[in-house]
Amino acid sequence: MRTARLLLALPGVAAIVWGVLLLLDRPDGLVSVLVWAGGAVLVHDLVVAPLTVVVGLGLGRLLPPATRAPTLLLLAGWALVTVAVSAVLSGQGGKPDNPTLLTGHYGLAWGVLSLLVAVALAVLVVTGVRRERRRTSAPS
Repeated sequence: MRTARLLLALPGVAAIVWGVLLLLDRPDGLVSVLVWAGGAVLVHDLVVAPLTVVVGLGLGRLLPPATRAPTLLLLAGWALVTVAVSAVLSGQGGKPDNPTLLTGHYGLAWGVLSLLVAVALAVLVVTGVRRERRRTSAPS
């Protein structure tokens, strides 16, 4: 088991070392990464975490117990993806000298992801409601 864990960790460690080496080649890249990481921490702590708690408390009362955890995890993942791609969705980050930088249909991709989240939520809620009905209507 130890060998398997080590083998699984090696690609991750190699990627980290490679990333650090790339950052050391460009000092301006190190500053931008630190600013981005600091901004990510602030957005998470000041926006995503409080909203997750509020939505979790609200939905926790509405959802059947069997679907609470999966639903809240799904919503938290969707929120983090939304924050991560917000700069791309808003069109920021493009450079006039590189027109190929933002050529994807990011708004469409985010919309599809949002639709998938909505469908997954609906499936979780319907499954939980059916399970709850079966449990309460079953003879004791």
